[in-house]
Amino acid sequence: MRVDTGSENGPLLLTPEMMVSGPKLSASTQGPTGNLTIFEDPAPEKKEGFTLAEAARSATGAIGRGLAQVFLGDQLAPFRKELNAINSLEEKARALQTPEQFAAKTAEFKQRLEAGESLEKLRPEAYAVAREAARQATGMRAYDCQVLGALAMDDSHIAEMRTGEGKTLTAVLPLYLNALAGRGAHLVTVNEPLAKRDSEWMGPIFERLGMTVGCVTEDQQPAEKRANYNCDVTYVSDRALGFDYLRDQQAYRPEDRVQRGHFFALIDEVDEVLIDEARTPMIMSGKAGEASSDYRLFGHIVKKLDDSTDFKINEEKRTTWLTEDGLRFVENEIVFYEAQAKLKAAPPGSEDAAQAAKDINFANTMRAALRQESQARLRVDKMEEVKPNLLARAVGRNGEYDPESAKKAEAELAKATEAREKLAQEGPVYNLYELENDHRLPYLMASLKAMTLFERGKDYTVEDGEVKIVDTNKGRVSDGKRFSQGLHQALEVKEGLAPRSETRTVSKITMPELVGLYERKAGMTGTAKTSEGEFIETYGLDVVQIPTNKPVIRKDHTDVVFATKEAKFQKVVEEAMKSANGGRPVLIGTISVNSNRDVAARLLNAGWPHDKIQILNAETVKGGEDSHDQNAGRSGSITLTTGDRAKLVNYDKVNYKKLAFTAIDTVSQQRKPMLIEVGSAHDAEHVQAWLGAGEVQAPITDKPGSHLDAPIQIRVKKPGQSGPPEGFLHLSTEQFKVDKPLLFKVGEENEDEVVAKALQAMQEGDPVILESATTKQLGSTAEKLLDHGLGLEALPMVCEGKEKENVMIEMAGRAGMITVATNMAGRGANIKPDLINTDAMSELAYEKASGGEAVILSLDKKSQADKVARFLKDIVPVSLTNQPDAKPEAGKVLVRYGKELPAVAEGTHIDGNDYRTGGLLVIGTERATSRRIDDQLIGRSGRQGAEGDSVFFLSLEDEIPRIYGGEKLEPLLDMFGNAQEGVKSGVVNNVLDSAQQSIENMHIEQRNNASKYRDTHKQQRETWYAMRDSVLTGENNIVEYSSETAALGLGSILNNRLEQKKSYTPQELEAAVASLAEELATQSASRVPEEQRETALVQYREALQKNLQLPESVKAKQKIPAEDVAAAFYPSIEKMLSAKRIVPDTLRANVLRQMDLAWVDHLEMMDELQDGIHLVGYAQEKPELVFPSRAMETFQASLTNYQANVAAQILPAAALINA
Repeated sequence: MRVDTGSENGPLLLTPEMMVSGPKLSASTQGPTGNLTIFEDPAPEKKEGFTLAEAARSATGAIGRGLAQVFLGDQLAPFRKELNAINSLEEKARALQTPEQFAAKTAEFKQRLEAGESLEKLRPEAYAVAREAARQATGMRAYDCQVLGALAMDDSHIAEMRTGEGKTLTAVLPLYLNALAGRGAHLVTVNEPLAKRDSEWMGPIFERLGMTVGCVTEDQQPAEKRANYNCDVTYVSDRALGFDYLRDQQAYRPEDRVQRGHFFALIDEVDEVLIDEARTPMIMSGKAGEASSDYRLFGHIVKKLDDSTDFKINEEKRTTWLTEDGLRFVENEIVFYEAQAKLKAAPPGSEDAAQAAKDINFANTMRAALRQESQARLRVDKMEEVKPNLLARAVGRNGEYDPESAKKAEAELAKATEAREKLAQEGPVYNLYELENDHRLPYLMASLKAMTLFERGKDYTVEDGEVKIVDTNKGRVSDGKRFSQGLHQALEVKEGLAPRSETRTVSKITMPELVGLYERKAGMTGTAKTSEGEFIETYGLDVVQIPTNKPVIRKDHTDVVFATKEAKFQKVVEEAMKSANGGRPVLIGTISVNSNRDVAARLLNAGWPHDKIQILNAETVKGGEDSHDQNAGRSGSITLTTGDRAKLVNYDKVNYKKLAFTAIDTVSQQRKPMLIEVGSAHDAEHVQAWLGAGEVQAPITDKPGSHLDAPIQIRVKKPGQSGPPEGFLHLSTEQFKVDKPLLFKVGEENEDEVVAKALQAMQEGDPVILESATTKQLGSTAEKLLDHGLGLEALPMVCEGKEKENVMIEMAGRAGMITVATNMAGRGANIKPDLINTDAMSELAYEKASGGEAVILSLDKKSQADKVARFLKDIVPVSLTNQPDAKPEAGKVLVRYGKELPAVAEGTHIDGNDYRTGGLLVIGTERATSRRIDDQLIGRSGRQGAEGDSVFFLSLEDEIPRIYGGEKLEPLLDMFGNAQEGVKSGVVNNVLDSAQQSIENMHIEQRNNASKYRDTHKQQRETWYAMRDSVLTGENNIVEYSSETAALGLGSILNNRLEQKKSYTPQELEAAVASLAEELATQSASRVPEEQRETALVQYREALQKNLQLPESVKAKQKIPAEDVAAAFYPSIEKMLSAKRIVPDTLRANVLRQMDLAWVDHLEMMDELQDGIHLVGYAQEKPELVFPSRAMETFQASLTNYQANVAAQILPAAALINA
């Protein structure tokens, strides 16, 4: 694995030392964990406000519950009654013992539903049966608190269940109940690996119940997706669900669609889906031409802007704009660059070349004048900033303000302005806001935003020559998404990449809109209560807090605030290393990729071992792509893969480890020097590295011999070389070739056997690949190998990026492990912390047993005892027992487990209770833009009643306090302590709370603004898609529908040509038709080969004139009302389209094509409308009230355009067929 440390030494590469098998018996691993000074909070005092940690607790605090009961009553009261009913049915459910009996019960439930019984009435019995099926299929019985959560979900609430409380199992109950309706139940997750993991994990439960369970992934073929959506229960990621829906709306045959409807959706991590992702639509797009050259032009220009004079930034609202000086500078640079282009294109010595050179000189002169004016204005502005008020000036209290200097500055500005204006009359001046130029403004603004507001490593990253969005809430890459309105292309130019083609939105939908399609919906998450108001207002979903199965005993410590980031990060590193050295697992949460890299580099530079740190961010693990560690397939390593990715591993073709250690052993035994001949420089480096692992320094040389004074020497073999020097032993890579790696398929049933074989093969130096079918198995295998003493670096992975991320999060609980992760990384994966430092116990046991002592280890749990035994079994005799009175033997280790074990009378006793880690320590390094996201990080610790601590180390230089003038708080910090050493103060935390709340309120307002227009978008989308669906499914007769649509389109075209009069004579209509026929014939003929074009033009013209005839009854009228024009032509159009030679399916496909093109145009018009609707505020109108009527006008115009396009595209061909 390549790890970017951010240091001058560059990336760290796996070395053979890191892969040498056997446990690491380092002296740095300490015994029992000591107290951490940072957690010695001061005595309680009257609180001035909530700290961040207290805010996390307040959601379930007694006051919060009391208020909820006062205003809402006990939300759980009705569910408790039903819980009692479910528990009373448990014994009856246990009578079901076979899959056939469960399936029969499911069939009975379905029959009762068909007979009219409601889901609600069926619920107690169905839940009891599902709970029992889960117990039998997985060994997991849903706790009462989980059943309460399941009842809340089925009652269309959001169940807030703390991290580790078993939401995955809880979801089975409402999914089963709703699947009985036969219309599908969907579990919507935040990523595909979670969908796959949960469907595999919970699948046996549904299968035991006689139900089908499917998992939809984006890489599946349509037939496979369709089959999975047709299952009783479907696990699917939000992204796959959304894009499948959009693709279904583009289908040209009903059978091409994959989804069957939207009945029940249970949304996992509902706050992320419905809040964090609320403003970001899923967009299907198509190419719309090459990127404009203006991206490059303005990309160059904005880099020349002066940040003190040319633009302003509002960091709070994330907006930027040009000053007048900045705009004039940009316009002058356009003159300069365009003159340069003209000069390059003009023939040397020509008049055009001379004029271009003159314009370049003018632009250079103007640039100097503009800079002189802007600097003069800056001096005046600075004077204004310190200018006292009128009363203060009257009494002579001017402070730093000097009236004379101010007058001088103003005179200099006036002079500079006059000079610039005079110069402007002598040469070309460009005006971006003129009508013929304003189309360039979006490119300028996109470039300005890219330069000033978007930071690499925070807002986006660059991977494999591609700009990728980083979700700032998670610090993770948002795969498949691109910034809109040209911003993505502007960022590509900023990073020196070619801007990608322009795109057009074909269709789009947000997750809130998609979830709104479901008849029944519910959600679950660990953090929702703080956003309940938004859930209720926007989605009509309230939050029910579910009590934990065991009391939460995690300690949330007061935030520690520093003056500078440097002081803060020093403390983060100090506390993390101190805690991890004592065996405690540590999770450090960072906001951005940049701070993630910074913290990791600091830890590594401070000497923290590479195999005890995990670095998880958008660059180290790419969620939507395969993760392929560069050390995969190396000699002496074990590569873990999922699916069929083993074939992707590029393995070492030489067993370098065996070659190196064979050379060392041979030289040691025969006491002669050795020459190792290799095939390439690559081979030489690897052999040299493995020899170094054996503490032998071997030079790579073209001239081996005794003069080098090295017992082992390496030479790259070349034609014509002589043999080894006299007296030298000889080995070559040819003797240690690897035909293929050792590949083992690992599953639950053979895991221990495969791990043992893999470890043995790794000892021999063979590249080993372990292939797991599931993410869960991948994590389990990794755990077992680490238990045997391997370091992280010896276990490269080739798997989906999100799979690796989730495995890394699960590994974060290992004793002594430090994981540096962006805050929301691995969401959905649990950290189960080591509560006992078994590594330290094992190392001490090894030391004592190696000295001949009888050693006995005492542990509470078998899982802990198993872990110790795995570690020791390869290096010392060890036995495992649950017999409390078992006796140890000299030179051996006895590991016993159980509760209340008796005292040890003989031998060396190592008691696990003396090696408690204290559970997971969570260290936050910065406040997120939402308290809810900080709560997510805090909630990683203390799951299922485990010990744990959380603390936030903050600084006034962090983004949120910096935006709100954090530097002004330093004197306040010093009032409560030393700002450089960290201060704990309720007053300071109060200020930071307010700043965080301001950011959060702004985001809520943005989401609320977007939701104001959501209903209008929804109505239009549903209307359009319903119209399309009626055409697709044949609900409407395609000939009749097409005839009516074409007639309406023809009517609108003719009305426009005849200037929208109230009525027309038949002669006027016939003349308009003749003119239109000529135009349509010309368009249609242009599509045929040039040599046939003239003939085709005549044929199309005559066919259209012949077939587009008014009925005789209409011709007899003197006037035809404008609204009757379409009806007048309907008979002739229907006659054309009814021709036998016209295939209905072809006609349907053409109509659908025009419908889709019109929808694309409509989406663009709606985007423009929404972007500009705020301007009606200047007319004292409310945008949200004006938008629906303007949107309806836009919709009607799009419908009319669609009808006109159907007429223009279909009628010429139909007329020719009928000619």
